[in-house]
Amino acid sequence: MTIKSLLFTCGTLCSMLFSLVSCQSPNVDAPARSVNSIAFQNNALWLCRLERLDLSTNTFAKLDPKFYGCQHLFVAQNGWVWAYNEDMLQYYDGQTWHDPKVYTRDQGNLNAVTETRDGTIWVSSSILTRYDPRTGQATVIVPPQPTPTPVPEDQQGGDILGGIPMPTKGYVGPVFEAADGSLWFNIPFKGGIVQWNPGTGSKQIWGPNDGFDSLNSSPFQYLQSRDGSIWMGTAGGVHRFKDGQWQRMDSINRDGSHELGDFNVKDMLKDAQGRIWVVYKQIGVMMWDGAWREIGDFSNDQPLSLFEDSSGAIWIGFNDHGTVKYENGRLKSYPPHMSAFLETPDHRLFGGSRGEGLFLYNRASDQWEKYPPGQ
Repeated sequence: MTIKSLLFTCGTLCSMLFSLVSCQSPNVDAPARSVNSIAFQNNALWLCRLERLDLSTNTFAKLDPKFYGCQHLFVAQNGWVWAYNEDMLQYYDGQTWHDPKVYTRDQGNLNAVTETRDGTIWVSSSILTRYDPRTGQATVIVPPQPTPTPVPEDQQGGDILGGIPMPTKGYVGPVFEAADGSLWFNIPFKGGIVQWNPGTGSKQIWGPNDGFDSLNSSPFQYLQSRDGSIWMGTAGGVHRFKDGQWQRMDSINRDGSHELGDFNVKDMLKDAQGRIWVVYKQIGVMMWDGAWREIGDFSNDQPLSLFEDSSGAIWIGFNDHGTVKYENGRLKSYPPHMSAFLETPDHRLFGGSRGEGLFLYNRASDQWEKYPPGQ
């Protein structure tokens, strides 16, 4: 599968944090805080509360990040650790934290930060920016788009009692690099989906006439299946690009029996067998192996994430429902509600909870245990 510096006063910080419940100085020895994302580097875990846990000593390092409201992080090819939320972006070069001067709040929410195989960093908000870590230079690839005039919902074919949608800066989703090196991304406001070859500069654009409406051209995630098809998850469902054509790949019939938003895709996964897994916000989890199969009806629990471990088990993460494992055709639930997962090279499986901290999966007892031990 297939990837957001300022000093704040206490009052400002409290308003920005996603997970801390009080405005207090961070205590890196307290494991019971939210862990929204996990990364591995040099036998240490980076936790998305911007702390590093040395797995040799089980001690936390105090790294003095400039903000603590981290929701996503990853380790880049050059060893830098990138951390972001919808308002802020920074990276750690092994010595200190830096603001790469790529993103400002005027560009709207920061939606995604991804890295391509050449080490380029792509920052998505209402615009798309390419950042070269070697030079520190940023280049805007998708500039700001003209904001459409809001149209009353009854004129859009929606509920006649609906109001006029609020203007938005636009949404650019993540950049996806296909196996052939082409890059896939979207242009806001029905601008369409772009396939771009950076080497030749050639582009192909699929617009509204190709079947994409304002929701379905706002991708949250892409992946590529074994047959080379590009799969795209959006707020309006799943699309697949195969044999030169886009296809709507809804997992169930749109017969009006489900509430608006059922097809909001939260995560997708291609497993080791080549099957495609999709998490819908309100439908549950579906799996494609040539036909759609319902893995679990979690319509009331709002699943968030998918992860496949080295044994082939699929883990389903939730915000507050617990954690579910799918293995050998069976589902099993576990008490901790985790939404972030990571397996180290020596096959230790860790999980991060938005309210309960860090856990380690004990395969012998088939239980999740608080980590570090004794906490």
